[in-house]
Amino acid sequence: MLDPIADRLAVAVAVILGLITGVLPWGFGWAIIIREIVIAIGAAYGWSKGVRRLDVRWLGKLATLLLYFSITTFFIADGLDMEWLWWASLAIGVPGLVTYYIVAFSYLGDMRKAIAAAEATDSSR
Repeated sequence: MLDPIADRLAVAVAVILGLITGVLPWGFGWAIIIREIVIAIGAAYGWSKGVRRLDVRWLGKLATLLLYFSITTFFIADGLDMEWLWWASLAIGVPGLVTYYIVAFSYLGDMRKAIAAAEATDSSR
């Protein structure tokens, strides 16, 4: 339970500070924030409907790895004034972000199925 929360908090802090300081590209940072808000709303809704667990997808772990690496290297590129590393960060981050959204839609589909299963279990009692 704490692992996903810790992941979300780490991303939130890095992204918000990256946007405030101008380290992260505006669109990149906001795309992460919007995705996280949508997933949080979906998780809260699922919880309210009785869903307590969704299986983690390996593609989600890959997306998180790419984004963590990208966000970290944006900060390093800015601190060391290495333009080539900034572009490398973007080259890693954009596919990570696209994958992050693909996985988000998959999770929302999983949540829809889990809610239907939870409601079917409740109605059979």
